[in-house]
Amino acid sequence: EVRGGLRRRLTDALGPAASAVLDLIERGAGADAVPLGAVLRVLYAPGDDDVEVRVAARARLETLIPGGIHPSAALAWADVGERLIRAELQSGDESRASVQRAEQILAELRASEAAHLSDLLETGFEQRLARLAEAAIRCAEGEVEAGALAAPRGVERPAPARGQPQRARAARMAVRLGRWLAGPGAVDWAPESFGAAAVGYTRELSFVDWARRTLWGGDRAPAVDDAYKRLTAQADGVRAASDKRFAGLLAGWLAAGASPLEGVILLENVLDEVVAPLAREQPLLLLVADGMSVDIANELVNELVRRGWAELAPEEAEASRTGLAC
Repeated sequence: EVRGGLRRRLTDALGPAASAVLDLIERGAGADAVPLGAVLRVLYAPGDDDVEVRVAARARLETLIPGGIHPSAALAWADVGERLIRAELQSGDESRASVQRAEQILAELRASEAAHLSDLLETGFEQRLARLAEAAIRCAEGEVEAGALAAPRGVERPAPARGQPQRARAARMAVRLGRWLAGPGAVDWAPESFGAAAVGYTRELSFVDWARRTLWGGDRAPAVDDAYKRLTAQADGVRAASDKRFAGLLAGWLAAGASPLEGVILLENVLDEVVAPLAREQPLLLLVADGMSVDIANELVNELVRRGWAELAPEEAEASRTGLAC
């Protein structure tokens, strides 16, 4: 009667996976029930990624689940197991026991190379990072179109990324740089005036410089580090040419008398043209960050917006920012 009641409760929670989970518990391997959820996600995830490896691993899985398991039951088990693992991680448990055991089981099944199909496994995070870095290089070198380079959600979403925000941020910048190098901005940047160059730098190239600066730090994984070095080296060469053009336009503008520029507010006019009109409408605090480059200002603004502040920017400039923000 007790066993029947337990089976009914497991069926309510696990659906078609209940029988397999109960069998696991009865064999004395109940501690693996939660880690197996992450493993089953890898083995039964839809799609053809690493399909041969995963099919072979499903056969080996019978050592843990005699008779195998139906895909619908496996995915139901995965849903519950992953939910419990996330709760474990959110509780602040630094042992990560379930994740570590899942990694071990996956290795025993000889399917570690498919770990990227999991949002929870450290190995999967490393694999996703390496794949994205290589894709960014291929995009920058023209092997794939810029639109084919996926957004970096694959390395920002997984649980391991929350403990490594700097690496996830660098991956986002690698995507930005790869897309830019493959697009027209890297080869067609040819402003005809200093004003156009200044606006172009603010709206586009400063974001490129933010990405370059982030990737200069490299990565602890050799393959990812190499990809970042190749990306920044290519971007540095392109930016050197645009810097030379910018300097020439600046010299010409100064020699011509430094006339007012369309779309550009000179520093000495900021108080009159920006601060004073705003101050007439509401109380205003002006903070001066002396010597800050535009790319660092972009990073600072991005962080302030993330924390709930609002940025005042022309619609056209905002559209450019959105396009470059990946």
